[in-house]
Amino acid sequence: MLEVIRPPRSLVVFGAGQDAVPLVKLAAALGFHLTVVSNTSGGAPADLFQEASVRLTASPSAVREKLFLEPDAAVVIMTHNLAHDQGYLRFALESACEYVGILGPRARTERLLNELAEEGFRPSEARRAALYSPIGLHLGAEQPEEIALSILAEVVARFSGADAQSLRLRPGPIHPRVS
Repeated sequence: MLEVIRPPRSLVVFGAGQDAVPLVKLAAALGFHLTVVSNTSGGAPADLFQEASVRLTASPSAVREKLFLEPDAAVVIMTHNLAHDQGYLRFALESACEYVGILGPRARTERLLNELAEEGFRPSEARRAALYSPIGLHLGAEQPEEIALSILAEVVARFSGADAQSLRLRPGPIHPRVS
């Protein structure tokens, strides 16, 4: 029998607010390699984000100098600041990363994309397909910990190629049989 052990998948979180804390904690428990990017002068507080392997302070205009997004990385944008989200969104969509999620309503993301288009940046259809907005699976999440679960469930489903439906709706075994 052959067991494949993959390196940890990278999760880059743009935003260091209180709602990012449970996301980082749960992602660490799931084995992600974590990077937290803050635009504030104090950066991502080490005591709140001790699970993060990397804590960066980088404005949207300077993030390219400090960070490279691998194609198999997942990005979550949650700064709660339109201008910052717009810059980080452009950075993520200009990369080849497979998952770009942004917190907030779909209309907010469309506004950001329209503003980027006015600046001359229009992501390709392939890059638009990597964009998840609103972010997360519909779990009825309200609390930050539930929202974190919703986001990470979507990320895991995306990278495993699953459709994220209830197991009771699936006929047959949970895992495919390997012969």
